[in-house]
Amino acid sequence: MLETVHSVLVLGAVVLGLGAWMRHQTQQAAAQRRRMADWAAADGWTWVASDSRVPRLTVQPPYSLSLDVPGDVLRGTVRDLPAVAYTDAVLNGRSRTSVQVVAVRLPVPLPFLQVSPVVWGSWLGERGTDVDLESARFNETYEVRTELPRYGHAVVHPRLMERLLAEPAPGLGWRTEGEWLWSWGPGPVDLDLVRRRLALLEDVVASIPRHVWDDAAASRAVALDPDWLPDARS
Repeated sequence: MLETVHSVLVLGAVVLGLGAWMRHQTQQAAAQRRRMADWAAADGWTWVASDSRVPRLTVQPPYSLSLDVPGDVLRGTVRDLPAVAYTDAVLNGRSRTSVQVVAVRLPVPLPFLQVSPVVWGSWLGERGTDVDLESARFNETYEVRTELPRYGHAVVHPRLMERLLAEPAPGLGWRTEGEWLWSWGPGPVDLDLVRRRLALLEDVVASIPRHVWDDAAASRAVALDPDWLPDARS
């Protein structure tokens, strides 16, 4: 009889503990949703818990497969260009990894260019050519890879190098590829990091020389809005 009573009491304690944990998790999730919605509203952005229409930018080395519908999706603009931030679950080798992505849609597609902290090593793959720039300090801090070295030198000029070196160590990785400029990193949504990535991407867009945009537009036979171009907005 005593053993039965003891078992019932233990089971009851377990059920109560599980219930308390579930309530705590629910409250935390609700609080996170409020933080995301408030953050978005303050900057004129929107937030949704998930969105299957988000472009899948993370299926690139080192990731081989996107596993979930993108979550915590924030949408807004950067320099009048559409921007999006989201989290994704991707396959990194054999491991499931949470990734945060922040991206800006460019007015005209640009070639592949990847700038990443040297400490990341070969984690991002070996696409393109490793480009050495004129700053030894920059070369020690960042790796620049592109299939068009002339394009890499044009975009990663001394003013942008100075901006990137001002980032807290180890820095942020970013990439131009087609119609997107994007930055990414492992981990769940972090609103401070989203803001930091957005600021970096905005500065990258603003620093790309006029002739790079003109050459890209000419190669695609498209016209750029002259009021948008960097030298018209500086």
